Amino acid sequence: MVRNQRSVIRVYFFSSNRDGPPKRPLARVIPQTAFRVLDAPGLVDDFYIHPVDWSSRNVIAVALSGDVHLFDATDGRSFPLFSLPSGHVTSLKWTAEGSHISVGTSHGELQIWDSTQRKLLRSLKGHDGRVGAVAWHDHILSSGASDAEIHHHDVRVRDALVGNLKGHEDLVCGLDYNEDGVLASGGNDNTVCIWESRMQERPLHTLVQHRAAAKAVKWCPWQRNLLASGGGSADRQICIWNASSGRLAKSVDAESQVTDIVWALQDKELVTAHGYSRNQLSVWNLHSPSLSPSVPSTLPSLTKSADLEGHTGRILGLAQSPDGALVASASADETLRFWQIFTPAAGEKKKSDRYENSTPRLRSIR
Repeated sequence: MVRNQRSVIRVYFFSSNRDGPPKRPLARVIPQTAFRVLDAPGLVDDFYIHPVDWSSRNVIAVALSGDVHLFDATDGRSFPLFSLPSGHVTSLKWTAEGSHISVGTSHGELQIWDSTQRKLLRSLKGHDGRVGAVAWHDHILSSGASDAEIHHHDVRVRDALVGNLKGHEDLVCGLDYNEDGVLASGGNDNTVCIWESRMQERPLHTLVQHRAAAKAVKWCPWQRNLLASGGGSADRQICIWNASSGRLAKSVDAESQVTDIVWALQDKELVTAHGYSRNQLSVWNLHSPSLSPSVPSTLPSLTKSADLEGHTGRILGLAQSPDGALVASASADETLRFWQIFTPAAGEKKKSDRYENSTPRLRSIR
């Protein structure tokens, strides 16, 4: 691979110009090589795990088999959080405030840790089988597992279990909340479910376009009813859904299994993570006039603008920096790679510049 190769996205701005002809379109350059690579020995090659998450306080959590390690992206320090006595970590998710993290395990246990004190706060049991995904909405911690159930836990009270959703027929391996508290779940039964309430007996919509496990589910941050999902090896589709109506807005063949998705915070773009044979990240442009159920619109388009290669094993999960600009990819090749992909959110550019241009202090996450 040529390390200095670049992929150029042209972004057009249309406005009236009374002082002369319109200016040329601005072009944004996406580097096609990672600017930092850390060894991550112990990353488990398991399609169904979610081994990495990036907190609002700029700390990255990585699951290395039965260990969780934290990497402070501000100063480059790395330190262990804890080690399981047996089994391995299957899912990680930070709270919105960024100091507490939920951890799902292969034994079906759900743990909540204080990362600053490195202290276990709660251990929640109730799932019959491995935890496949976890997600937070305010004080509600939701978990999906191989028992095909989604459990809602109110972490403010002693008897935490406050909801139990049964809409899947196999492992629940993907969970994500939007700002309104609507939950999307993906399962090994090839379905994606939309839930408006933690007390629902049945999902609002069951989406059945995929032909393999829908582990990758992610809400769009700038259009609340827009949901992206990706399918496993027998499917390889990326689907864009109007979650209000339950209708498929767009699907494309990604040419390999889709393991994770992240959206740009302000641009109409998303990145997908993939497995065999290229183990790449793909950057997509979404052109969507409107997906409101009450506003007629043309169908959106989804076009690939770049493939970012470098991993030699399938990518297992993605995490996004607090300003939205950087993406970390965790791979079965036991590395964590950092990519400059998106435009930083307003007022956050200096944070990304400081991190990307800083001198690496580590070669390994351990």
